Amino acid sequence: MRSFSLIWAMVLVVMMQVGFMFLESGQIRSKNITSIFMKCLVDVGITAIAFMLLGFVIAFPEYSKGFGWWLSNLFSAKAWAADPMKSILPYALAFALFQWSFCNKAVTIISGSVAERMDFKAYMLGSLVLSAVVYPIFVLWTWGGGWMGGDTGLFAKVFGQPYHDFAGSTVVHAFGGTVALIAAWLLGPRIGRFKDGKPVPIPGHNIPHVFLGTLMLVVGWYGFNVGSSAVLYDPTNESWISSLVAANTTLAMCGALLSAGLVSRFDPLWTANGILAGAVAICAGADVMSPIGALITGIVAGLIIKPAFRMLEKLEIDDVVAAFPVHGVCGAWGGIAAGIFGAKVLEGVGSVSLTAQIAGVLVCMAYSAVTALIVYKAIDAIVGLRVSEKAEREGLDDALFSTSPYPEFEVR
Repeated sequence: MRSFSLIWAMVLVVMMQVGFMFLESGQIRSKNITSIFMKCLVDVGITAIAFMLLGFVIAFPEYSKGFGWWLSNLFSAKAWAADPMKSILPYALAFALFQWSFCNKAVTIISGSVAERMDFKAYMLGSLVLSAVVYPIFVLWTWGGGWMGGDTGLFAKVFGQPYHDFAGSTVVHAFGGTVALIAAWLLGPRIGRFKDGKPVPIPGHNIPHVFLGTLMLVVGWYGFNVGSSAVLYDPTNESWISSLVAANTTLAMCGALLSAGLVSRFDPLWTANGILAGAVAICAGADVMSPIGALITGIVAGLIIKPAFRMLEKLEIDDVVAAFPVHGVCGAWGGIAAGIFGAKVLEGVGSVSLTAQIAGVLVCMAYSAVTALIVYKAIDAIVGLRVSEKAEREGLDDALFSTSPYPEFEVR
């Protein structure tokens, strides 16, 4: 039953890839749609192979039992088919697939931030390195029982409690959002995005795409959060954890939706970003907060995304889909909020240390930024990060893929 629950949660999370495709494609120009769809699609293949063959072994040594054992069993169904109930492998395979779906989302966050100017080869190389090594290392430190998340690790000894991130506010979202920020900064802004130090809006081509993608992501988020309760399965508390997580996820998303909508006078893009910001922020503490705490967490998330985006514009960083404000900033807020609203005095479970949460957020963002800088600098030296000016002006669909999503509208 545990494996079945994980696999169904994994399916929901994988379907979020379609949400990313539409969310991002709606916010870019029509000449680059195929490019963004291709990046999101190829991410599925690259991250699956890289994480299943190597990343999972790094992230969860307890489940993988070493590289040789894991790899040999991936090539042999006989190892467990004869007597699967006595083997850890069936559950380990389901757990690996579930964790891969998280890895896939962490990496795909980057695609929207660097849209319309990153070379496809560079993007694929980045996805490969991030999913095979960089992301798994941080997972090892946290969910893998390492020095941040383990009951006997450094954080537990120093702060009295390990770092807590139930479903990935920082492990997935702040990580991916920070890597996206560094990649966008290294690439530089799109041609025409800033003039004389002032931002020049480049409208996306299809707002309905944005709404469709947003709602697909919202549905998939229940796989993210409620699915994580199956990982922590315990017959005595599994049902209430699932119910609490589902309620908290819903309230946080809706609170952020309304707060972001109100402060932006219900601007379509910022309202859509709001519900995603709430979903990001609640991941860390969905299992330890009261529903009221979750609602407040979401409301705050909806309020901080637009100021964070304006800060990037002042720095002339072109984050096309606000990946860093939504995932990076709100992921960091979610990690801290778990320490605030998880406290017993605020009707939380009380098993989370605020100081540990703040320290963990800082470690996450520092690790993500430094490793992203190293990875993308190396890729830039090997194949180059950015397409040519000619390709950018023509559009990546034609320049890189010799195709157009709307061929009937082309002038011939």
